[in-house]
Amino acid sequence: MSSDKDKCVKEGYVWLPPQGVLSQLKFQKSWQRKYCKLYKASKYGIERLEVFDSEEEAMKTSLMPIITLENCIKITEDTQKHNQPHVFLVVTKTNIQHFAANSEEDMWQWVTALQSVAFKDSVSRQTIEEDNELYCSSEDSGVFSVRLVASEASERCGLPPGPYTLVV
Repeated sequence: MSSDKDKCVKEGYVWLPPQGVLSQLKFQKSWQRKYCKLYKASKYGIERLEVFDSEEEAMKTSLMPIITLENCIKITEDTQKHNQPHVFLVVTKTNIQHFAANSEEDMWQWVTALQSVAFKDSVSRQTIEEDNELYCSSEDSGVFSVRLVASEASERCGLPPGPYTLVV
């Protein structure tokens, strides 16, 4: 679920091929236009691509398919012949997802943005760690100031959200 605190890296429309049973039927060849929002990893969530039916749906819903990019292996232009131009793919350890952009320029913008999120370098990893309060020690003695975010587990344990001191 996207959060107001997460900053969207890229958003816009892309085309996805037919999914499931429809993809196996010869007469079903049209790709569906979907609205996507790309997020870097932060203290609020992992790197991900959220997929919506429309921009309006993205504004009002919290339930959407999410493509996680944490196990991403490859993001590149798809050079195989498709019935759709400007196709690129995202390869993870468990899936290959095809996308098509409206233009070659838009395709390369998506590929570059996805690569920058999925294949972060040590500088961006360091930024995430600095942004995450867990990595900010109040002293060098194993004492950390942390903020607990409400979750099913924290509620089950009776821990209210808020600031805590973690001693390791």
